[in-house]
Amino acid sequence: MKQNYSINLLMKVILFVVFIQTSNAQTTQFFQSFESTSPENWNYVISPTTYNTEGDLIVDGSEDVWAVIEEFTNDIDNPSEGNLFFGAQDINNPNGGGALYHTITFDAIDTSNLTNMTLSFDYFSKGYDSSDHIKYEILTNNTTPFADNSTNDALVGGIDLNKGTVNWTTINTAIPDGTSFVRLRIKAYQNGSSDFLGIDNIKLIGDSTLSIATFNKGLFLKLYPNPTSSFIKIKGLTETTAYNIYNMLGAKVKKGIISDNKKIGIQNLTNGFYFLKFKNGSTIKFLKK
Repeated sequence: MKQNYSINLLMKVILFVVFIQTSNAQTTQFFQSFESTSPENWNYVISPTTYNTEGDLIVDGSEDVWAVIEEFTNDIDNPSEGNLFFGAQDINNPNGGGALYHTITFDAIDTSNLTNMTLSFDYFSKGYDSSDHIKYEILTNNTTPFADNSTNDALVGGIDLNKGTVNWTTINTAIPDGTSFVRLRIKAYQNGSSDFLGIDNIKLIGDSTLSIATFNKGLFLKLYPNPTSSFIKIKGLTETTAYNIYNMLGAKVKKGIISDNKKIGIQNLTNGFYFLKFKNGSTIKFLKK
């Protein structure tokens, strides 16, 4: 009777740990908040090149702005996340802008190892009139070009956003399982010094198929320290084994042989999240900072 109780208790513990691992697996995989700090790992390209005629992060006048800022005083006073956001004011101008769509294009990211994905971003719009446009496009491949950005083309492709939210608003888009790549472009066409736009908190969340180790393959392995800056150790290995380290894009960045409680040097890796995968399939996620 006592033996059965112990077995039942052990099974409950195993199921509980597996449940915790599974329920917590959905995390932010790619992120950008214009703070220029880790773990912002979703890179982007700006067109045209950024400009700010005031030259200050706190914009409090009728300036021409297409840049990362801290606030438009009395119009967009705070970012939705962190300390900064990407701002646009009077972008039809002779100081770097013009009568053309301005775009923020986020790099194609490999999502082949992700499921249950949601792409989201926050935006704040104020003062845009009927001839102005704010749009976004999401492409789920790595080859199809984004829609044309022809001058004054009000029919340019994309999904229209609200021109007057007057507060931070979140757009959520579900990404189908099996999607290999995801790309995002946010764009604006606008004329007038009393028109304001803020973009912030762009992220892709989802479950990583590499991040959950089943109880019979990795439940009792411990990686430490985590986060780390120079090395990691694994406790719980019963034999010397091969390993690979992958970045968030699924690219292999390091490989080798490791035994219990021995160091793996990671000081040459860039800051961000990584997956340590062993020959038997066990995988552990860690943060290099």
